[in-house]
Amino acid sequence: RCKIDSKVIVPEDLKKHITVKKGYAIFKFIPQKFASPTSTWVYGNKVALIVWNDIPFATVIKSQKISKSFKNYFEMLWHSIN
Repeated sequence: RCKIDSKVIVPEDLKKHITVKKGYAIFKFIPQKFASPTSTWVYGNKVALIVWNDIPFATVIKSQKISKSFKNYFEMLWHSIN
């Protein structure tokens, strides 16, 4: 099993499904009304946008500038959640 430290923002209704061992992921929860079928993963100089539909669809953008922009946005959102 990969032991990758990560920060994850998910809708409140997923609290009961979170089974990640402590120490590898920190979760914050947002109200269900802000839930989206799209996930955004930022890693290194890449951003993956995943649409969880009947047939999942993903786009990966390789750009240091775009990756940094998404990281900054995530950090702003992360720090605004109690």
